[in-house]
Amino acid sequence: PGQSGGVEFVLPARAVSVGDTWEASAPPRPDFPVALRTIFKLHSFKDVDKRRCAIISTTTDLDTPIPDRHVAVMVKQRGDTAFDPAAGEIVQAVSATTYRLKFLKANKANLVETESETKRRVRLAK
Repeated sequence: PGQSGGVEFVLPARAVSVGDTWEASAPPRPDFPVALRTIFKLHSFKDVDKRRCAIISTTTDLDTPIPDRHVAVMVKQRGDTAFDPAAGEIVQAVSATTYRLKFLKANKANLVETESETKRRVRLAK
């Protein structure tokens, strides 16, 4: 699993063509007791920083209650990664993740719902 509890970038175990998909999952952990599944898709090829890159899109969706924690969790992640297959390097990665927690046993002492959004851009140092 990734540091944020999500699925790290995973290359397919087989050769793929534009439009093909593969998936990976992150098992439940004590701090995030729900498995996450990410779908990867080879979207296209394009030049990024003068390198021929595979553009791989990622999608993670989760919307589930965690009864023993009295909370419902929603995670929505969308991203695009420019991967240089010749060098075996990620050239650029852009993602946006939204987390929403909804407390199932709300009272005046706690929040009923909270939401956060994270946007991240990573580029390979030149």
